[in-house]
Amino acid sequence: DVCSSDLFSTNFPVPGARLIHQHPKGPGQGRIEDCPSRHPAIIRFTSGSTGVPKPCVRSHGFLHEQLRVIQRSFALTPGELDLVTMPMFVLSNLAAGVTSLLPRANLRSPGSIPPEAILQELETHRPCRIGAAPVLLDNLARHCLRHSIRIDCLRRIRSEEHTSELQ
Repeated sequence: DVCSSDLFSTNFPVPGARLIHQHPKGPGQGRIEDCPSRHPAIIRFTSGSTGVPKPCVRSHGFLHEQLRVIQRSFALTPGELDLVTMPMFVLSNLAAGVTSLLPRANLRSPGSIPPEAILQELETHRPCRIGAAPVLLDNLARHCLRHSIRIDCLRRIRSEEHTSELQ
């Protein structure tokens, strides 16, 4: 059963989705339950930069391991600020105590986000990292090269495919 009003930002219907105020109240609400690490935790979608976004079911164990690797690889420190455009980075930041800055842009279409919008957010808020889809980072890099723009606030760049440490 899919509620037509419960389409998420990707415009994909989510079977069984209900608005939070429609969720039945009952015993156990708010309790933390143990569950096997193989138990599904979230459905994540690819950025769609190569076509239609594809769903990926992620287990609790996967998310736990992903957080461990991300915290180690990116040296996440509570209180820092990251500009992020992808939910997987928001989740890891929440777990690590890092603030996520979401740019004022249509995040459903990362390839169409104007580099100027990202540069404005970087200049205004000065995050230490950026986490974004490869196509957005490529567009941003090409724009900066074309206009001789140097971004001096960023220490690292995170993407689905790679990570770079900046000097």
